[in-house]
Amino acid sequence: WLLTSVVGLSWAESDVEAMRLQGALSPRVEAKIDELLGHPDTCPHGNPIDLETARRRPAGTPLSKLESGTRATVLRITEEAEEDAGLLSYLEARALTPGAPITILARSESLDSLTLEGPRGRATLGLRPAALIRVLEGDADRALFHVVPRRPD
Repeated sequence: WLLTSVVGLSWAESDVEAMRLQGALSPRVEAKIDELLGHPDTCPHGNPIDLETARRRPAGTPLSKLESGTRATVLRITEEAEEDAGLLSYLEARALTPGAPITILARSESLDSLTLEGPRGRATLGLRPAALIRVLEGDADRALFHVVPRRPD
């Protein structure tokens, strides 16, 4: 959250930089950053930070399983998807981020793709990358999605 919401790095850039920072911060600095960010339960991609959080959050359904006409909300981008910088950039550019409402417009096994309507218009994904995105059908509880608090000026 620090690197994306505060510093302003893209998803793909922040993953690389986060790896560099791991283990480089003292527990005191980590605690202050956690406080600054509002104690998030998930990473910016929606993945639980710890096992306890994972147990209490819904698992979600792979986006690739949804049929045409289904409305859903993006829950998380899996850890496997986080390893694909191109996919992260594509999703971020189309605002297909946790909490985003989507509607499946078409799904084709023969073309190995699905087309959806998202916050920034239409997007097409192969079924394999779509399988790496977890969604909740319908409108999800907004409390599932962390928002970094604004700092007073």
